Amino acid sequence: MTIEQMMLQQKMTKYRLSKVCGIPYSTIADICSGKTKIENCSFDKAYKISKALNVSLDYLYEQIKTERVDFDLFRSNVCHRLKQIGDKEMMLSLLREDKISLYYEKGFYLESFYLLALLDYLSAKHSVSLCKKYSVLRTKKLKNRIYPASIYAISEVAKTDQAKKEALKNAIPEFKRFNIIENDLYDVA
Repeated sequence: MTIEQMMLQQKMTKYRLSKVCGIPYSTIADICSGKTKIENCSFDKAYKISKALNVSLDYLYEQIKTERVDFDLFRSNVCHRLKQIGDKEMMLSLLREDKISLYYEKGFYLESFYLLALLDYLSAKHSVSLCKKYSVLRTKKLKNRIYPASIYAISEVAKTDQAKKEALKNAIPEFKRFNIIENDLYDVA
């Protein structure tokens, strides 16, 4: 979500935001256009904007973050974090940070479904009830199957889909439900 979208939700113009925050209109216009990044503004300016938009500063930063990392890097980072903090802390972190909803709202469906699959997998592994908050998301899935880059590479080199078939056969069901082929969350270098 952009700052302009947040302003629209609050029925606020750039001029009004400028007046409420006490920040020059030209600065607000530069932020809205992307010429100036909110994360490069002073804490004071960013805080005033978040208050005027009736959101927390963390939420503001998280919403306007538009950089999307390569999925294999994202996957690797998630798996490393899981390995580092453990299953139960990862579950708590996923629920606390609610990046599942955040990514989904941004249209980052692959990342959202990956985290939801992970949450569901860990819940099943530790006999914890599924979080009902994500029931609607569980009815959705990616249009095409997504395999790890290594599987694509093996298939390309071998000129056969055998690696894909094997990966699909051994895929973790909670991931497979979303068309994400994942075999081992803990085998990361």
